[in-house]
Formats: sequence, C-alpha cells, structure tokens
Amino acid sequence: MENQETELKLLLNQQGYETLLNSWAHEGPMRKQENTFFDSDAKQLRQILWALRLRLDGERWWLTAKGPNQQTQGISEREEIEVELSTNEAKRILKSPFCLSEISASPTSLLREMVGDISVKPWMQFSNMRQVLLWKDFRLELDRTYCRGEERYELEFEADKELLQKVRAELENSLKVLGVCFRESETGKLLWAISVDSNYD
Repeated sequence: MENQETELKLLLNQQGYETLLNSWAHEGPMRKQENTFFDSDAKQLRQILWALRLRLDGERWWLTAKGPNQQTQGISEREEIEVELSTNEAKRILKSPFCLSEISASPTSLLREMVGDISVKPWMQFSNMRQVLLWKDFRLELDRTYCRGEERYELEFEADKELLQKVRAELENSLKVLGVCFRESETGKLLWAISVDSNYD
C-alpha cells in the first residue's frame, strides 16, 4: 500500500508518558515492536534519505520503505510504502544480505528504481512499546522506544494535515490540563537511535 504519512509528533518525558498511559482509555493491549533497518555497505539508501525497515509488530511482519522527512512545527510528512511479509520471508532476510530483487514487494521495487538492485543487510535495530490511546474520537499512539539503554517517549497522531492543524491546539490543551510536558519532535526515531548508537562507538 502506498500513501503519504502525515503525523504530529510530540516528545514527552517519562512522567508525561506514564500520566497519559494512566489517564486515557486504551485500545487493545500494548504491543512490542522490533525494528530492523537495512542498507548497503556503501550506505546508498541513507545517501538518498530513504529507509528500508522490517518491523515485527506483535506477531506480524511489515516491510516499509520511508522517504525523506519534511517536518514543520512537529508535523512530519513523508512517503511511506508498506507490505506485510510472511514469517519465513522476514526471518530469511534477517539472516544474511539480500538483493532488493529477491523480495517481490512494492517497497523494494520502488527503492530498486532509485538505486538499482543493491545488496542490503541490517545496520540498525531498536525496539518500541506501543499503546494506542483514545482521545476524543481519535486514535493516538503512545511510544516508548529503547536503544542501547536509552529511552524516548513520544505521542504520535496520524491524520491528514488539515485535521492535525485543526485539532492540534485542543490536543495540546488537553495535555496541559493533565500536567504533561511536551515539545515538538525535531527528529524521528531512526535519527534518534543513530545519535544514541554513535555515543557508544
């Protein structure tokens, strides 16, 4: 499936994360997400600001190609193409390098058009705990992300840009009423994880 991902991303501290977790209604259980990013040894995907991610979300595997991030006042916009993979196929590409043409799916097909049939392998991994929260008539995602012992807390609201701009002030006021401290996210989880990982080199 191909779409334009548009999200409002707000960073929280641990206290704010726990306040929301205990204050707003939940939709479904908390899910663990394991994220693995692939690239060539020459960093060809990173050079064009695209990412190829394999995510284990609960018991389902998703392969996603994500384009350059355009971010304005906490609202992130980027092209995103995602398909579900079988468990066998997902585990196969985690074990060894593979050429993009070996996966017959829209994310790898798109990337192959841009960089050719390159060989890629895992280069970055981090995990995430996600809880869907209900606010008004909307579903928001509350994330706790882990990388090398560091943690990041984030509230994400995915919708079209016009709706986000329309309800943003009301959402932020609801957070303030609860005493939740927040700020606009300037980078996504991957760039955060890269910065954390570089501190351990």
